[in-house]
Amino acid sequence: MCTVIFPNANIVAQRENRYGNATDFCLYLYDDYGRVKYEQGMKYVSVSHDIKDLGWGIRCRMPYLPAGDWNTADIGSMDGVVSIKTTSCDPLLGVGKDYQWSRDYVNFFDLIIPDATSNTTTLIVDSTKIINGTTKALLKIAGFRDDIKAIEKETRIYQHLEGHPIAPKFLGHVTDGGDRVIGLLVEYIEDGRPLEKGMFSDLALERCRDALHALHNLEISHGNAQPKNCLVRRNGETIWVDYEQAKKETYGSFDHDFKALEKGFGDLPVLEC
Repeated sequence: MCTVIFPNANIVAQRENRYGNATDFCLYLYDDYGRVKYEQGMKYVSVSHDIKDLGWGIRCRMPYLPAGDWNTADIGSMDGVVSIKTTSCDPLLGVGKDYQWSRDYVNFFDLIIPDATSNTTTLIVDSTKIINGTTKALLKIAGFRDDIKAIEKETRIYQHLEGHPIAPKFLGHVTDGGDRVIGLLVEYIEDGRPLEKGMFSDLALERCRDALHALHNLEISHGNAQPKNCLVRRNGETIWVDYEQAKKETYGSFDHDFKALEKGFGDLPVLEC
């Protein structure tokens, strides 16, 4: 498959569709002067794999995407010509109101998105323009329409963790330029290092266990309690990150979290001083 180029859009994320016959893109438009059309919000475009038969080499240039109220589009080829086959104005679902517990909202287009980390739905972004005292933040967005449920689930976990030092601070719900919420913004732990084996590692491991106990006391299982997700700060504090698989478990057993931590730590290589 050639590299798809949109002449008037920036790609936020891309993936193969479930049928294996097209590549889906999440993107946003800009005008002829390079100005982002933030009022248009995110667009979702599916590019059929039949364009790979056109023999263009490593790059496939797409047609200009139209302005307007469309939300989704399909692109394919007919008789050697690539064109937009269909567009749809059907409304897009966002994070439900019941999950929007914070008073803080952040416009995706107000964040400074580094080019080097495009095509992923988890980004380290510059939030200097909108959040006082914060230069970097971790952005998670629903790059595709069926990712909304996962964002809702993680957003709810952060609600339960609000005010507790064992997790990054929740900075706000992320919108796509309008009222539609597509993601979340949390604190980026810049001075945190993943749990490692080496000098003082036993103390760090014990602190990770303590933080995991505190998480379980809130009736939350982490779900992916690997050493890489326990960050040790310069002051010795430990913070658990990455709550994509976390669950609220009122009567649950949390042994699996500790087993994952112990096994993951046992598999780590010993770092030389």
